[in-house]
Amino acid sequence: MQTAQRADRGEVGQLRIGFVPACGAIPRGVRRFLAKYPGVRLTLRNMTTADQVAGLVDGSLHVGFLHLPIDARGLTVEEVQSDPMLAALPERHPLARTSSVALASFATEPFIGFPRAAAPGAYDALITIFRQAGLTANVVHETDSLLARLRLVGAGLGVSLIPAYALRLPRPGSCCARCAPRGRSPRSAWCTRRGTFPLPSHASSSWSGT
Repeated sequence: MQTAQRADRGEVGQLRIGFVPACGAIPRGVRRFLAKYPGVRLTLRNMTTADQVAGLVDGSLHVGFLHLPIDARGLTVEEVQSDPMLAALPERHPLARTSSVALASFATEPFIGFPRAAAPGAYDALITIFRQAGLTANVVHETDSLLARLRLVGAGLGVSLIPAYALRLPRPGSCCARCAPRGRSPRSAWCTRRGTFPLPSHASSSWSGT
């Protein structure tokens, strides 16, 4: 009886979580959550924002840590992280030793981006940053992995724009600088499907404020 009551309260069972690697709220949030609810088993999957939204909608995913903006119809969304945008350049790039890189300097540079299908809202926001500066990104390579983008930059294959959280990731051969104009900071959020999240009353306090 006690086990059943704990299950009804969402204190035991399984929680399926999707995440983008650039969301720094994951490690602290997981640690905080498990300290409160050690009887819950977590399954974490590295997923694109688009795949997470689809999983939340069809019920195969309970929680998503994803990039904003998204189509949030039917979802509960709470922002957990906002990072400044940085320019990522190969170490031997002429601008590599500058503290601030003008976005205009990217006009003729080969640019390493990510496919729109991976995160439509974030992709459109990035393109808007270029358009507002009167530029068009010269995209030569795309990958839905932030780590792979840094690897490609480090290999000298192009430049990129990345969230400041990427400074915590391995990035051999690349360096980062502030980008001017700064544009809107990339934002991450935790997200659930309204009415179906198995821990509706208390999970928010575990993930929020991380």
